Amino acid sequence: MNSSKLTQTCHYNILPTRRSIRLLEVQASSNGKIETTLHTHSLDTAPPFTAVSYTWGNPYRDLYSDDIETPPEFLARISCNGKQVAVTQNLFDALTTFVYLNMLGFLWVDAVCINQSDLEERASQVTLMGDIYSMAHEVVVWLGPHREDAADFLWATTDFLATVQSSDSSRKPKSIFSPGNIHIREFWSGLELEDPLPRLLRFVFFYSSCRWFTRAWTLQEVVLAQHARMFCGKTEVSLQKTAELVTIIRTLGWDAELSSEFSRFYQIFPVKDLLLELPVLEYASSLVNNYLPAFEREKSRWKHGAEPIWALSSILLACRQYKCHEKRDKIYSALGIVSKAFPNDPITKVIVPDYTVTVEKVFIDATILILEYSRTLDYLSDTRHRVRQRQQMEGLHIPSWVHDYSVPYQAYSLAYRNLRFDAALCEISSFPTFNITDSAIICYGAYFDTIEEIQGSTLEEIEGPGSQPLLEFFQIYLELRHQLHGRPRLEVLWRTMIVNYHRDTDAPPPPTFELPFVAWMKSKLTLMFWRAKGKGKDSLVKAASVIKQLRSNVSSEEPTIVQELLDRGLVFETETGYDHIPDIEETDAEKQIFNYHYTSSEYNRLYSRVVSNRRLFITKRGFLGLGVETVQKGNQVWLLCDAHTPFVMRTTPKPSSFTVVGDCYIHDFMHGEMLDDRWGVKENIGPIKIV
Repeated sequence: MNSSKLTQTCHYNILPTRRSIRLLEVQASSNGKIETTLHTHSLDTAPPFTAVSYTWGNPYRDLYSDDIETPPEFLARISCNGKQVAVTQNLFDALTTFVYLNMLGFLWVDAVCINQSDLEERASQVTLMGDIYSMAHEVVVWLGPHREDAADFLWATTDFLATVQSSDSSRKPKSIFSPGNIHIREFWSGLELEDPLPRLLRFVFFYSSCRWFTRAWTLQEVVLAQHARMFCGKTEVSLQKTAELVTIIRTLGWDAELSSEFSRFYQIFPVKDLLLELPVLEYASSLVNNYLPAFEREKSRWKHGAEPIWALSSILLACRQYKCHEKRDKIYSALGIVSKAFPNDPITKVIVPDYTVTVEKVFIDATILILEYSRTLDYLSDTRHRVRQRQQMEGLHIPSWVHDYSVPYQAYSLAYRNLRFDAALCEISSFPTFNITDSAIICYGAYFDTIEEIQGSTLEEIEGPGSQPLLEFFQIYLELRHQLHGRPRLEVLWRTMIVNYHRDTDAPPPPTFELPFVAWMKSKLTLMFWRAKGKGKDSLVKAASVIKQLRSNVSSEEPTIVQELLDRGLVFETETGYDHIPDIEETDAEKQIFNYHYTSSEYNRLYSRVVSNRRLFITKRGFLGLGVETVQKGNQVWLLCDAHTPFVMRTTPKPSSFTVVGDCYIHDFMHGEMLDDRWGVKENIGPIKIV
């Protein structure tokens, strides 16, 4: 819901009741103009109407530039009640297409049907949004005007989907498909399908360009719909088939492969959480239809009667990547789903939409509400995001423990990802539970270690173009001791990068997973060297130095990763003869990178689920950790008695007062090991303040 730069000449009468809505009647016009009329109805007795789900601003984003939310511009005009009304170009395009397709009758379109300049009416209508979309005859999703790559979107959701969903029992997806075979042309020719990778990449490009998939209000508009249709220009595509395809892609691990290929082909950083939005939509649908299975898994972490608040927290965490220009709507857009899931205990009793209060108050109140119903501090997993995005948050004056919901991406909570983690043995803790005020959390905890080194780039950045993130990754690996807590550093590294968790088995991965990880290391080393060569001699000197150190700085337990690459001529440990090193096309490097990547696909699938906005760090005691992106040297690792994972904290000038940075993973310290007497943690537990 956004009123920026909205200039309307339409006269609005005050809605007579709290259940009143306006409907826009669209009529055919002989002069080519869009003629509409506004009618007021009670929602409960309104004629059949279509609710439109669309984006207010530009429907497509430029993937090569920062996707910054800007206020929509109302430059187009339609006739409403005989007067000219300003609308966005995207809405004008949608209405024009609906008239062309003879999709006439009553529509509910928020930009016109709500008096956006009346803050009280906006808030009142927001409380009705869930009912409006659930009671609409159908919901029409408008992705935007026609684009050429929409043909690949249609192909992927029809021909390609039909191939992987063949009714032949021998061709069920899980029985014959694996992460790596997305690359193998011979495999697809056996299924009588041309190599799908180029068209799937264009499908991903189109999907990732569509703002609709990441719009905050999208979720409830589609989840609560009785029936939904989706259009790109005049082409109708199936939302259900799109969801089915995305589910298959993510289930088979193809999302990690496509993300890597997408980055290489289009020369941009991998799309964060590739194709995540539709699985979130399905998750939200499951909460509405039957929340109990999901709640039962986390029930012990919530107080009695917390189900609606738990649902709210789940939706807010799942939807952090969704965007809106009106920051309050990051909270308000979730209310309709929660209210439908719990009709007898509506969330709007405790969160009342109000556009006159500050954004800070909306975010603080939401975070306090969730923490008051929670038995743990796990919700604090990552309240902030990138240091380089700090300028976006300067206008918000909120405590460090309050989620800034306006920042679209965050690292996923480790405690929610793996419910088996219990670093503080919370269930048997004898310490008082945490207390909350408007400005601080008082809880019990103890210092464990200090961060001494951090990975220069995030883990996801090593999947992007360039050699520097890869250099920084291998440099921090070289900083590790050969043995960490009695385990080889290679094992600690690969287990840390996937937080030692295999989601399919709900258990730590077996030792055999080291083989695909070694293949992953070989592919990254080869990429690092050849990308460095493309940057010039200075970069090659650094890459060759890393190669040399990795060959010499190995223990007896570590496989000879580098030696194989040297023997094959894939990397070199000296820059001497730089001018005589052949171009990558003149070697089998590209082929070997693909082979290594194919071999590592099973590990890559687990790794890609964890790395978003996280970086490795090494502590003063020499332990390897995985923290959120904003960790810094000198930050401290703490055990909090009410948290299932360790937390990174930042000191303040006041004693026993800290700001929270985020949760972290430290191998072999996720199940109560910090409380062992030798670490000096248990006897030092005391009250601290998080501000």
